[in-house]
Amino acid sequence: MPAPVYLFTGFLDSGFEQGEVEYVAKFLEEHKAFIEYFDKADDLTNMKIQELDTIYHPSQVFIEWNGTEPVSDRILNHLPGFWPLVQILTTVDANTFELYIGAMRQMLFEQLRWSDTVIVNRCTEDTNG
Repeated sequence: MPAPVYLFTGFLDSGFEQGEVEYVAKFLEEHKAFIEYFDKADDLTNMKIQELDTIYHPSQVFIEWNGTEPVSDRILNHLPGFWPLVQILTTVDANTFELYIGAMRQMLFEQLRWSDTVIVNRCTEDTNG
């Protein structure tokens, strides 16, 4: 049975960074959740995906994509059929958005242009909207 893939992107401390809060091993075990870390985006090959699918038999897959890496064609169009990409979600920190859009527009746009959903967090009453 296919395991739908949800790809999370974001930019510099916008919400899903590894290491900001550690995952609790007991919680993961109780919920039958597993984490695999990769040093480079290129390490997530179709052969590696096949291996992970064989080991874990996931019902769904969440991929946290490094915000400084462009979303590659391989992720967008070449995931195996048993891991169909169903949604790309991008987090944006409302406090830093204007700064980043001014200074790093192309890098930020690379994250936003493929997104199905953009989650703007850390909004306050003073957030310019």
